[in-house]
Amino acid sequence: MRKATVLILCILLCTAPLTHKAYAAESRDISFEESIALRLNELGLVYGVGENDDGTINFDLNREPSRIEALVMLVRMLGKGSLAETLPKTHPFSDVPSWADGYISYAYDSGLTRGVSDTLFGAQGMVSAEMYLTFMLRALGYSDGDGIYSMGDFMWDRPWALAAWCGILSPQVFKYDFLRADMVSIACAALFSSLKGTQTALGEQLAAEGVFTSDQFSAVLSDDFFSKNRLMDSRILSGMAERHELGLLNDNIYAAAWPLIMDVAENDDALRVEALVYLVRVPIAKGNIIGDSSSGTSIAVVLELDPATLDIISSRTIDEISAEGGIWNDYFSEISVGLLQILESGNELLYAGRIAAQSQLDLGHISYMHPSYEEALEREMTTYDFLSLEITTRLEAAYCTVLVRHIGGLPSGGAWFILLVCKPGSPLGEGEVFQLPIPTGYGGRPTYPPDEIWLSEDGLLLYYTYYFDEPAYGPLNAEGDRPVFREAGLHVHTVDLATGETTVDIEPV
Repeated sequence: MRKATVLILCILLCTAPLTHKAYAAESRDISFEESIALRLNELGLVYGVGENDDGTINFDLNREPSRIEALVMLVRMLGKGSLAETLPKTHPFSDVPSWADGYISYAYDSGLTRGVSDTLFGAQGMVSAEMYLTFMLRALGYSDGDGIYSMGDFMWDRPWALAAWCGILSPQVFKYDFLRADMVSIACAALFSSLKGTQTALGEQLAAEGVFTSDQFSAVLSDDFFSKNRLMDSRILSGMAERHELGLLNDNIYAAAWPLIMDVAENDDALRVEALVYLVRVPIAKGNIIGDSSSGTSIAVVLELDPATLDIISSRTIDEISAEGGIWNDYFSEISVGLLQILESGNELLYAGRIAAQSQLDLGHISYMHPSYEEALEREMTTYDFLSLEITTRLEAAYCTVLVRHIGGLPSGGAWFILLVCKPGSPLGEGEVFQLPIPTGYGGRPTYPPDEIWLSEDGLLLYYTYYFDEPAYGPLNAEGDRPVFREAGLHVHTVDLATGETTVDIEPV
């Protein structure tokens, strides 16, 4: 089995900290978010904090939000504002003002928040992009874990890969210097994102719950605010598809990619887009089950697009820039250089990759492709990533090919396997692969090659032997005994190649 690996973005990041204040709130144009807030207000999802001098709604978007403001906006975005205002206090936090008790109670009871401790919500603490994305991903049905004692769909402090895949992290969102404006952008995008494990968008679900009607939703949000973003995403993926094969590959590996746009700048000749592209490889096993040995990596890329059509003019990755002798961080903006320090993902990317693969399986877009004998044989004889592989014995029987295989490069040294790769006409099915039982060392790792291995004259039976002059003992049990887990003697294994059934006879020393 392939050992799961995580290939983290292999770049040396500059050590100078990003000067966040260079992109402080007062320098931002939030007219885009203002227009979204007005639309969401019509649907009753976003409220203002008062009126401007000209009588228009003041959404106060050009300000950092507190945690309590973020949760109140989230609850209202889910259409539960009126309900929350009627709820009693059921949360355990002592720092929540009474006017917000219903909102925090709803969020706490619904699993949208946990607080900063058992008794404190952190009401006046500032909310970060990571925090709000976590709130919204939970609202979409995803779970977060701490990465040590529990595993979820993502990590609360590293939601980037999943948020980008879900489509709720537009380029307009500042990943630092996070404002109320950014919450509005994320919330609007989430209305068009599907709930976990479904094809139902959050907006459709809210319409079904009677928060607003489908006609109201279509009328108010008839303009697609994020169409240009999606087109840029598709252009980025087109560039990556020229470098990496995507989709369901012949060896039942689902290869997927999705981008997270970091910075966009326009000049007279081109639209410059800088993005981090997440790439994953997820094995699909028989029965359309996702295997364990996923891998993933992150690649930074800079593109120049035609401003009118968004067609690709040029596309270069960090590796390509470095290979040409360029200094990669000279090709990326200060914003992107800073973001690369927080956006690269480890196990979180693998979690998101498994979700992406499962969604394609659920939609019927991909399914397990049963290999032919030749494909299965090639796969079992192919080197695994950074591991070394050696076939020490190959026997040809009527129904199958028998392989004795050693895989090295493992932390414990290496492991031995005896495999049956079924041929056409095998009663077990062409392309099926079976791993035969062999004696193991302490801890269960198969570490022994057979002393002898041979076929019967008719090629229907396989024999292999192991000889041990002493028994092997396990650890002490509660009674103070060390039980035998491998007996001494000559272990003779007999395999019926038509059924795969294996019997073991032990001749004492």
